[in-house]
Amino acid sequence: FLCPDLNTRSDKWGGPELKDRARLTREVTRAIKAIVSPDFIVGIRLSPEPGYEKAGWNMDPDENVQVAKWLVEDGIDFVSVSLFSHSPTHVTPKHADKPDAKPLVQVFRDAIPKDVVVMSCGGIQSGHDVQTLMDMGVDVAVMGKTAIGTPDFPKKVQEDSDYKVTDLPPWSLAHLESVDATPPFVEFLRGMRVVAE
Repeated sequence: FLCPDLNTRSDKWGGPELKDRARLTREVTRAIKAIVSPDFIVGIRLSPEPGYEKAGWNMDPDENVQVAKWLVEDGIDFVSVSLFSHSPTHVTPKHADKPDAKPLVQVFRDAIPKDVVVMSCGGIQSGHDVQTLMDMGVDVAVMGKTAIGTPDFPKKVQEDSDYKVTDLPPWSLAHLESVDATPPFVEFLRGMRVVAE
C-alpha cells in the first residue's frame, strides 16, 4: 500500500498522495492500539530504501520517514528500519548530493522522539557493527542472516565486544544442522541462495 508504483488505486486508499497510501497502515495501527492494553508493544518494520525497482518496490526514503512520524503520532512503540547497510557512511542516492547528508538510519532517529525505539539492520556481523548503530542513536540492532547462522550472536558480543561472525553464508548443510535449522527452514533458505550445495 505504501509504494506509489504498486498502489495505483484511485480512492482514498491509494494513488499519488502519501497520506492516502499510508491510510491503511495508520488505521490498522490505531485500531490495534485501541484494543490492546497500554503496555502491549506495537511497532512497524519499514523498508525505506530504493533498490527493488525491478520488483515494483520503489519507496522514497523521505516518505518512509514521514510515515514513521505519523505512526508515532498514532502511538507506535518502535520503528524497525530495514537497510542494505548499517554503515555510518551509508547514504541513499537521493540524499548523497545534500551537503548535510546523514546515514538514513540517523535521519529516522533524528525524526523520531527518543522515547520511541528505533531498530535497524543491514549486514551486522560484529560487535563493532552493533556499536556503530548505537553510536548513531539506534536502540536495537536487528539481524537476519547473522541470527540464522550464529543464533548466539548477542551472547557472544556481550562476552566479547570485538566478536566477529566467521560462519558467513552460503552455509553448509552441516553448519545449518549445528544451529538447529529445521529441514523446512533449510528448504526456505535454499530459495534465498544462502545454502552451499
